[in-house]
Amino acid sequence: MNRLPIVQCSTGTLAAFGGGRYFNYLATLEGIGKLAWHAVELRLWLEWGEGALTEVAARIRDMGVTVGSVHAPPETECFLSTAGHEDEARALLSKCAEAARACGAGTVVVHAWDLRRPAFRRKVLVDSVCRAAELMHSQGLTLSVENIPGHTDLLPLLAGTCPELAFTIDTQWTALEGSHDMLSGFLPRVNNVHVQTFVDTQVDNPLAVRLGRTTTGCDFDAEGFVRELADKGYQGLITLEPRGVPAAGVSTIRAALELLECWVRPGHS
Repeated sequence: MNRLPIVQCSTGTLAAFGGGRYFNYLATLEGIGKLAWHAVELRLWLEWGEGALTEVAARIRDMGVTVGSVHAPPETECFLSTAGHEDEARALLSKCAEAARACGAGTVVVHAWDLRRPAFRRKVLVDSVCRAAELMHSQGLTLSVENIPGHTDLLPLLAGTCPELAFTIDTQWTALEGSHDMLSGFLPRVNNVHVQTFVDTQVDNPLAVRLGRTTTGCDFDAEGFVRELADKGYQGLITLEPRGVPAAGVSTIRAALELLECWVRPGHS
């Protein structure tokens, strides 16, 4: 019997439940505890001080929470796509690998290029990503590149060049760029899917959620997409990225996570 996809929650915005800013690791831990979900994608920040990672990993283990993946800090994309920053990229990715091993995660998610740069030397980026994928592979980990906007046409090139590389599909950017068909073409290499949720302010219900609505208001058939993945035998990660925290409330986010779990169960209608 095929294993079902693992539904997890990104910790990127959970610090708000602990009364802190996004990079406050103590507030993030408090948010994880309040959510009380069984699996998370741990968002890493350069602002975390020395020793924070050890404490975070230990406390997450004590909570009995599984870390399916860690998400590299946003600075990673600048180093990977800029010539002359190979050492910085390697050092930062080594920290990510350390975090993954400490938490028991098997996947490190990265943005491969700088969203703010309209152009860069593609060979530099491809070479950097391939080296990073090899580094992770040598440590028993998988590097997963997310389809952030701007240069999505690079993904097939990376797929053909880096055999150790996996991919994270972000449904928000898939909807905005209309890249669903292209990304579906290398589904066997996908090991993580990001789905966003928003509070539906048009519905008088504290548990109302809108899954698959992008930050620009464009609707995306998240349910159809997730069901399609499950029907095709997808067994990777499905990661909820909550928006509107803390207004969304713990109960709203849990409702979205439970809905995602329903969608991946065979025979659910």
